[in-house]
Amino acid sequence: MKRLRGAAWRTSAVFILALAVLRVQPVVSARQGDSVAPPAAAYGSALPRIPAPDFTLTGLSGRPLGLTDTRGHVVLLTFIDLRSATAVDTARLLRTFSEEIGPPARQVWILAVNTDPAATPAQLAAWTAARDMTGRWRWLTGRAAALQLVWTDYHIGSELDGAQLVHASATYILDPHGRERWVLSTAAASGLAAEAHALAAAVLALGG
Repeated sequence: MKRLRGAAWRTSAVFILALAVLRVQPVVSARQGDSVAPPAAAYGSALPRIPAPDFTLTGLSGRPLGLTDTRGHVVLLTFIDLRSATAVDTARLLRTFSEEIGPPARQVWILAVNTDPAATPAQLAAWTAARDMTGRWRWLTGRAAALQLVWTDYHIGSELDGAQLVHASATYILDPHGRERWVLSTAAASGLAAEAHALAAAVLALGG
């Protein structure tokens, strides 16, 4: 009887240990940062860790900001056309993401590149304030020629939104070394919570 009890105890111990390893493994993998995908693969495509094209544009304060200024931090680089119906969804997505990621102390940069050539800094600021994103992201804009170079480097195309032609929405995740790791297209409104969670998981995995 004692032998049976001892064998049963050993079997239970091995099972519990195996279960613990299985529970811990995803956490360990998520912190390695080299091959971890957002939990919902449908929300993005992996990129081969190539250096993100550098650029310098102007913030709403009038000060220039270059991509190299963000080196050492994870960056969400998003492209927003205020004329697009997906612009509002993008704002909601990034607001939910910023709530999941925690306080600014995490040092995650959210950069929004203006892709509406006619939008003025005042219009960008008003649009951002109306969507409770003040202080959570930095708008970058500039002359049409400078913006065009950035759109081209990041393969931002155009799409038909109703009766007008607007720029497509896209969000890149750049790692602390300034390399492209993921590119995502804004999901439909029904998928925003899941996509925000996927973004937060990907950023945390990269060291945010």
